[in-house]
Amino acid sequence: MSSRKKLSDMVVERAIEQAEELGWTQVRLHDIADDLGLSLSDLLPYFRDLDDVANVWFQRADMAMLATREKKVSALCHHENEFQK
Repeated sequence: MSSRKKLSDMVVERAIEQAEELGWTQVRLHDIADDLGLSLSDLLPYFRDLDDVANVWFQRADMAMLATREKKVSALCHHENEFQK
């Protein structure tokens, strides 16, 4: 896993944790940075604002849904092939 992906995952996870505790409107990048032992300037090249964090979170959800769909389609095709034999 690349260091950028690892950092991105840590930021998203911490943002979700903070949102569960405080509500999304109270989540702050500088608090996330503090919690991760980083400075805000460490995060800014990757996340300009909280919308960027949310976008990464949504991309993760999209990828998870597509992966699940691909598995279901693959299983259905396999089942259909077995049925036709």
